[in-house]
Amino acid sequence: MNQDLKEIISDVKKIWANSVILYVLPEQGSKEGMIYKSIDHNHEKSLTHDLLNLLLQEQFLREFNFSATLELLKSSIGKMRPELFDFEYDLDHCRSLFEDFNHLEQPTDESKVQFANKQLKEMNEKLEKLRADKKLFNYIFYSNIDNQTIYCQDTDKRAILLMELVANICQELHLNPNSLIDAMIEKAKTLRTQLIMGTYNKETQQKSILLKLSQFGYLGFYRGYDETKIQDKMIRVSKFVQNNGSDWHCIFVESPRTNYLSISYTDFAEVKKNILTLCRGDDKPEHIEKNANWLKLAFSAIDLNKWFYPSKQWNSTKNAISKFSHVEGKSPLPVDEFVQDNQSQVNGILSEVVKNNMTNVKSAFNKKLKREYQEPLGSVIFQLLGTLTSVYPEHQDEIKDFGRTMEKELL
Repeated sequence: MNQDLKEIISDVKKIWANSVILYVLPEQGSKEGMIYKSIDHNHEKSLTHDLLNLLLQEQFLREFNFSATLELLKSSIGKMRPELFDFEYDLDHCRSLFEDFNHLEQPTDESKVQFANKQLKEMNEKLEKLRADKKLFNYIFYSNIDNQTIYCQDTDKRAILLMELVANICQELHLNPNSLIDAMIEKAKTLRTQLIMGTYNKETQQKSILLKLSQFGYLGFYRGYDETKIQDKMIRVSKFVQNNGSDWHCIFVESPRTNYLSISYTDFAEVKKNILTLCRGDDKPEHIEKNANWLKLAFSAIDLNKWFYPSKQWNSTKNAISKFSHVEGKSPLPVDEFVQDNQSQVNGILSEVVKNNMTNVKSAFNKKLKREYQEPLGSVIFQLLGTLTSVYPEHQDEIKDFGRTMEKELL
C-alpha cells in the first residue's frame, strides 16, 4: 500500500460521523481492502445497517431498481464466491439485525453535520486525485453522518466492487448472502414513508402531518447533504403554515429524489375537494383534459402497492401516529419564498392554503421537468396522489380514479 493511501486511512479516524466505510481497490487485479469505523459497539448490527444504507444510496447514484439489483448481486456472488452459501440460511437472524433499523429524527447540531460533510468532500477529492494519478484504481466511500445525512461515492461503474463488498461482509460475519440480501430487501420495502412530525394547533384544533415519502419506483430516500437542506426548509415552511391558523393546507414538494407532503390531517372528502383546486392549474379546459388523461394512463399502468406505500405505518417501527405535538414558534419563511428559492433545486412545488374562505394556490416547476413533460402539473400531481396512499390507504381506489374525477368535476 502506498504512503498516500496510508495517510487517507489515517484521516478516516478523524471524521466526525456515526460511521465510515472506505473500500478500495489499489490496482486493477489486486486485492481490495475495507476500512470501517463506527461509534456503535455492536459490530454485526452496525456493519449490516451501514451496508443497507449504502445500498439504498447506491440506488439513487446508479438509478437502479433496488430489489432486482440485489437479486442480481446474489446471483453474481453465487458465481464468484459459491463457498459463502455454505453458511446456514438464517432469514430470522438476518431479519433481527434490521428490527431497529431507522432514520428517526435526532437533534443534531447543523454546524457539525456541515463540518463532517466538508471533511468527507475533502477526503473524496484526495481519493479522486490518487485515482487520477493512477495510485488508486477504484473505491467506495460512504459515511453515515448523523443517521439522517449520508455521504456516498462509488467510482466503479460496473459495480464489481459493490458485489465484493457485500460478499466480504458476508464472509466476515458468517452470513449466507441469500438470507442477508432477502432481509435487506424486506426491510427496504418498509422504508417508503417517514413521519417527520405531527402537529396540533390549539386555536384551530387542527391536526397536521409532515411526511417524507419515496418517489415512484424507489425504496427509502436519498440522504445527501443537499437533500437534508431541502427537508429543513420544508419543516420550517410546514410550521409556518400550521402556525398561521389555516383552515386547510397542502404543501407538496418533489425534490429530484424524494417527496415531501405537509397536509391538514382531515377526512378524505375535504382532501379530495381541495386537491381538485390544485388540479385546475391555469384553468384551461385543454390542459385539464391532458392532465386527466395522463393520470388515467399512469395509474392504469402501475400497481400502487408496488410503487408507492399504501400504509399508515409511517416509520420503520411499524407504529401509526398516535401523538401530535403542539406547534411552537413562528417561522419567518413564507411559502412563496420556498417556491422562489427552490425552483432550480426541486422538480416541482404545489401549495394550497385555505383560510377564512380564501384559497391561495401556488405552483412552480423546474426547467428539466418542463422539458420532460408537456404538462408538468400532471406529473407532480401524480406523485402527490401516489404519496396520499400512505395517508389514506383505505381510499386507494378513489386516488387511482382521480383522472376521471377531474373530468367529471372540472370539465
